Amino acid sequence: GMSGDVSLRNATEADAHDLAYLHALASGGIVEFVFEDVVPGVGPIELFAEAFAHDRAPYTWRNCVVADDGRQVVGKLHSFPADEEAEHEPDPRIPIERFEVLAPLETLKATGTWYICAVAVRPGNQGQGLGKQFIELANSQALKKGFTELSLHVFEDNRGAVALYESLGFQ
Repeated sequence: GMSGDVSLRNATEADAHDLAYLHALASGGIVEFVFEDVVPGVGPIELFAEAFAHDRAPYTWRNCVVADDGRQVVGKLHSFPADEEAEHEPDPRIPIERFEVLAPLETLKATGTWYICAVAVRPGNQGQGLGKQFIELANSQALKKGFTELSLHVFEDNRGAVALYESLGFQ
């Protein structure tokens, strides 16, 4: 489908698997690293999907907006106040050492900002302007909730994403 057929809507609990898949796509391997082999026979995407479905903030479908082409979910925006992450109780089944590896990311959190946790678009739907639409939506979400600044993390080797964010005024 061309981007004309794609509409944005609030995510629902039924989108949990797509939300987890898209998050993994955007995470540069972090989702797999955290959830691999935590529960025998259950893959990382399935495990992370549980979090979205069970509404464990901030990793919940309630914090997501999806792009839907009428056949499937092709992208997502996941955003919330940066300070909510600090209150998040991680899944007790996950070995604590895995979170220690990711601890440096926590120190990069821009407190007091509206945090874009993930923007992800399926490979076949990239280049249609969805990423830009999601960032613009995050900006309006932030303003509605009284936040004046947006923040996000991006791996510097993710050139396409870095270029997009810089073009939209991120430093």
